[in-house]
Amino acid sequence: MTCNPEWEEIIEQLHPGQSHNDRPDLTSRIFRAKLQDLKVQLFKKEIFRKVVAHVHVIEFQKRGLPHVHILIILIEDYKITSSDQYDKYVSAEIPDQSKHPDKYVSAEIPDQSKHPILYELVKKHMMHGPCGELNMKNSCMKNEECKYHYPHDFSSQSIQAKDAYPIYKRRNDNKTMLVCNKILNNQ
Repeated sequence: MTCNPEWEEIIEQLHPGQSHNDRPDLTSRIFRAKLQDLKVQLFKKEIFRKVVAHVHVIEFQKRGLPHVHILIILIEDYKITSSDQYDKYVSAEIPDQSKHPDKYVSAEIPDQSKHPILYELVKKHMMHGPCGELNMKNSCMKNEECKYHYPHDFSSQSIQAKDAYPIYKRRNDNKTMLVCNKILNNQ
């Protein structure tokens, strides 16, 4: 989880002309409160089911904003191992951008519902690049390749790779986003 300087709680407390950089005390306190809430969600409300062990480390980015890395270990029966389980908690695909004409459809099948707000959040915070052939000067480029291995291959389903890391579902469904004047897809 990374502190977002545009969180409502931060913006509301800034005086005219101030930015989050002027109030590290404020950003740290609000980040801590949101971290505490996340820990309640993970460990008391058990949103991923029963956690048997956990550890977290808080770091500060170059811009001075805190972020946390959390490792959770689930009880054996609750470990996420199948593609259906991965897809229940993680999506690596571009969400729909227009509103659903009728009613909200199950959150467990995001492709059936329309999420304009989620679309804009993914566009702003989650899309990598453009890099590779689209932008060889991106900071992620090393020896003419993205050091984070983008673009990823399309995959019709999530699978467990041999190195224990999942390969998330990234369908070739023709959904695109315009990011930095480049058209990106689920890759």
